[in-house]
Amino acid sequence: MTQNLIQFIKQLVSFTDEEIQDIQHLFVEKTLKKGEFWVKQGEFNSDILFLNKGILRSYFVKREVEKTFDLVIENQILTATESYASGLPSTDFIQAVEDTYLSVITKDNLDQCFRQNR
Repeated sequence: MTQNLIQFIKQLVSFTDEEIQDIQHLFVEKTLKKGEFWVKQGEFNSDILFLNKGILRSYFVKREVEKTFDLVIENQILTATESYASGLPSTDFIQAVEDTYLSVITKDNLDQCFRQNR
């Protein structure tokens, strides 16, 4: 778990250092090279991404034209909303605009985190 992510979490929730240590194992560090996809239309992915470094864009294709609707930069979070919220395949694409370094937590691990820290 990166220092950026720890600071981000502590802005949202008043976790102690011990509680942060207890949840660190729930996050996995990943990288995407420029142009690589995290998820494509029709795939299922309910992971939550925290961008430590880089830029991701979310877009959909309508009438064979790409329509970007979100650019996510460092110290922000992103998920494939359709998959996360409803359990359905994504209707969108998430792609790295540049080399990107992520901290990733699965929906199941996030639920576990909530249960642990009530």
